[in-house]
Amino acid sequence: MLNEDRPVVRLQDWEIERLLMELKKVTPNMLGRLAQLRPRGVGHLTQDCEIVGEEGSVFQIILRQTTARYQARGFDEDAYAEASDHFTDLHSALQCLFADCGCDLPPDTQIPLFTGGQS
Repeated sequence: MLNEDRPVVRLQDWEIERLLMELKKVTPNMLGRLAQLRPRGVGHLTQDCEIVGEEGSVFQIILRQTTARYQARGFDEDAYAEASDHFTDLHSALQCLFADCGCDLPPDTQIPLFTGGQS
């Protein structure tokens, strides 16, 4: 997940906006990898994928799905998360991320993500 060996990078708002606008080509292979959530730790599933933007910036998508019982117990599993009504599950959250972050999906993308009860 997070690499604690890397230095902390502080970005200005204009730099963040530039990174969001940078085109990121998503391939069918990337979508297939993201669809394969795997157990990690206690009570959650994860997967990650690296994307290189058209200007050479490297982005990493990290998915993590936590089971509802940990949320019901009041655990703070996502200290940096913000509430949103733009998505209701992991699949729609990923679609929202693609739309908001300059991701270019393959034409006619019909790849079923998170099948087998993983959504």
